[in-house]
Amino acid sequence: MIVLYELELSNRRVPFNILLKPVPTFNLSSRNTALLISDMQKLTVDENGGWSKLMRLKGVPSEFEDYHAHLKRAVKNTRKILTKCRQLGIKIIFTRIVSQTKDGTDIGRQISVWDKDFPYDPDDETLSFPNEKKEIVLDKLCSNPFNCTFLEDHLKELGIKYLILCGVRTPGYLNALAFDAADRDFGVIVVSDASAGGVSNGTRRLTGGLIRVRNSQATLELLEDVVEGVLE
Repeated sequence: MIVLYELELSNRRVPFNILLKPVPTFNLSSRNTALLISDMQKLTVDENGGWSKLMRLKGVPSEFEDYHAHLKRAVKNTRKILTKCRQLGIKIIFTRIVSQTKDGTDIGRQISVWDKDFPYDPDDETLSFPNEKKEIVLDKLCSNPFNCTFLEDHLKELGIKYLILCGVRTPGYLNALAFDAADRDFGVIVVSDASAGGVSNGTRRLTGGLIRVRNSQATLELLEDVVEGVLE
């Protein structure tokens, strides 16, 4: 059960945290920061389609009550973060899983093997949040957008140094994305209650190096100090 897994994670000893240096100061500005909203689309969020439909078809919707509770919270808090970032002029980037074939044969094998019973229909992969002009939407065929999109190129072209991460399909996926971004020298803020996937406590293990974990309220407070157009 998801709840038991969360309890196990919360009780897990992580002695290496004693050895870690403090996370370096993040000097956020509207020019050097981007909000990355990962895979919040009909496939993952729609209560009448996507994964929710598959849950009902398999007769296991009760097994995902925790997921849907986390999901509602994540969507609500992501909307708050998104609104604030738009007000500040922070760059917005969406990712979504989209197949260009009706049978989904072009989807990466890691996803297609895991989700082999679900048909990927491009017409059903709209974003949960309407994107405004000049906001980037990256369609991807694999889990990690660094591996199958031009995400890193976009970030470098935009002069981005810091990423704020919200999304679904966590914790493993968001962990990999955060560590991958940090390995590419980006400072990362994972918004713990603006993510969903079954394990909220799992994000605690991410803090360290160039990765911070903050809840949505703390992230919004951090954004209050961001001045539009100011560089480091």
